[in-house]
Amino acid sequence: MADLPQANSDDSDTDDSIQIGLLTDDLLPKPTVPNQAFFPTQQHISVVQPSANVPYGLGDYSTQTVCPRCRTYVSTNVKYIIGPITWLIAGVLCVFGFNCGCCLIPFCADSCKNVEHYCPNCGFLILRRIKL
Repeated sequence: MADLPQANSDDSDTDDSIQIGLLTDDLLPKPTVPNQAFFPTQQHISVVQPSANVPYGLGDYSTQTVCPRCRTYVSTNVKYIIGPITWLIAGVLCVFGFNCGCCLIPFCADSCKNVEHYCPNCGFLILRRIKL
């Protein structure tokens, strides 16, 4: 252990001494223009997200659109389902005296039913349109 150098040696005549925490003017960069300031530039980042292409404008009939699951251009299969508006119209017709069978007309008319659009390739439900 006698061969180890001591940390607090006073060897001021050698140039191997290191001074920590001192900055001199010789080490700092000099500005090229007086009172020069550097401002960071702003970068605009565009993020493109893939959309599901869910067509919200599908009507009561078969429509050509892109299926969100299989990504093919298809003509949708349409299924009509009895919904709340069908029962409401039938009830109103029954109340006003059309109970001799005319109140069953909304159950036969597709325009009074809910509409579901399906993909013919994969069977995915593309859109369910509920009327109320």
